[in-house]
Amino acid sequence: MPGEWDLCEGVDERRGWRCSVQGAGVIGRGSRALGWWPAQKQSRLAVGASINGSAVLGARKRPASKPDLYTLLPRTPAFILQLMGFHEMQVTFVNKQPLMTPQCSHWRLIHMHLYRFQVVGPADPLVAVAGEDLVLPCSLKPNISAVDMTVEWSRIHGSDTLVHLYTDHEDRNERQIQSYRERTALFKEELQKGNTSLKLSRVRVSDEGKYKCFIDSKSHYDDITVEVIVEAVGTHPVISMEGYDHSGRLSLLCETKGWNPEPGIMWLDSERVVLPAENTETVRDTEGFYVKQRVIVQDSDTNRFFCRVIMKDHMKEVEIYIPMFEMRAILYAVDVTLDPDTANPELILSDAGKQVKTGGTKQNLPDNPERFDYCPCVLGKEGFSSGRFYYEVEVRGKTEWDLGVVRESINRKGEITASPEDGYWTIWLRNGDEYKALDSPCVLLSLRQKPQKVGVFVDYEEGLVSFYDVEARSHIYSFTGQSFTEKLYPLFGPCTNDGGENSSPLIITPVR
Repeated sequence: MPGEWDLCEGVDERRGWRCSVQGAGVIGRGSRALGWWPAQKQSRLAVGASINGSAVLGARKRPASKPDLYTLLPRTPAFILQLMGFHEMQVTFVNKQPLMTPQCSHWRLIHMHLYRFQVVGPADPLVAVAGEDLVLPCSLKPNISAVDMTVEWSRIHGSDTLVHLYTDHEDRNERQIQSYRERTALFKEELQKGNTSLKLSRVRVSDEGKYKCFIDSKSHYDDITVEVIVEAVGTHPVISMEGYDHSGRLSLLCETKGWNPEPGIMWLDSERVVLPAENTETVRDTEGFYVKQRVIVQDSDTNRFFCRVIMKDHMKEVEIYIPMFEMRAILYAVDVTLDPDTANPELILSDAGKQVKTGGTKQNLPDNPERFDYCPCVLGKEGFSSGRFYYEVEVRGKTEWDLGVVRESINRKGEITASPEDGYWTIWLRNGDEYKALDSPCVLLSLRQKPQKVGVFVDYEEGLVSFYDVEARSHIYSFTGQSFTEKLYPLFGPCTNDGGENSSPLIITPVR
């Protein structure tokens, strides 16, 4: 009893039979009485005769449990070899009787692996770069022609799966996935050589996944799976300031998108030391990964921070420099309201206590100890005896003003000498363009442009009072090395009306 057989090419007629695989049929040959006998230990076996010059095929016996190999030859004047599908073959031996009526002598059913092509492709995933072209290899083994075959490329997952279809000698892509339109092509001149590879143009992140290359010759089919990994370098990261927490620390957010695979993200300080950050938030869409990460920072010597995004050999980094006053503005902003009990009688305060100007006429107000009776000034309601605080005052349209902080015990009656020794840490504007810090001694300030909004920052423990041009994001002047022992109050001096030239109010504005 023969074992399992494979059909193969190249057997000549003297050494065996020839058989067609052109479908099921009956072929016959023989006029000599030959029998079954042990053959020489060879690996090739004749299995039939040719029909109309069809392909020459042979067979060889696979290794069996017994070492002997047998050659199958007819033992009767005539025989029939019938191919049943593509998986088994029935060999029937027939004796011719006088009346020419065939009579079955005996038959054997031989399970076959008929001669077929194999679809081959890459074993490892293909790595593509988004925006570039990619070839998905697929071919026939042996390299027989695929011109008359059906070649179908498809996605393995999803409801719509067709990527490219070639059949009946032409492309038929009516059912093609929309995102692949005008981006796929076979190498038509290579089909004759069995090359059924697919060219995918302008690769997208959404192209990542597994593909099936399916080849059908109508008598046989096979397929392989090709995996594609798409690398995409995303956008340059963007840093934004979200605000400060309950302890006065600043929250920074770094965002970037369009990466694949998922990148790493980290925060670094000015010394390039990695900062502890919150968990990374990740969202994936058709364009790749969108990632964002927050970090909480506090005032430092440089206020310089970096967000770095890394993916394999790719890195993008962005730096944010927060000017000292801006950092302080965000971290230490306070809400200041004018105290009407301290206002000079000539000053007019808004109902909300956020604006003050000189009216030119003294109002009839109680002369309480807290009130300035000569200097056109007013204090803020809020006093500070520790920590840091920052506020901003709009001075637009004014030709004269005084701004700063004072200690609680200052003299408020009569003429005043403003200096640190007297409890005043202030700067002023006079005559429209003369700026001076009332330090000891006074310091004439040379400013590049006229401030429209002034920021005031105080660090009580450090003994620091600083002034900034908010719109120019520049430093004006700082009192350093001071020693504070009392509560400090913001001071606002709109100065005289000057015949209407200085009628604009000082305005306490929200810190943005």
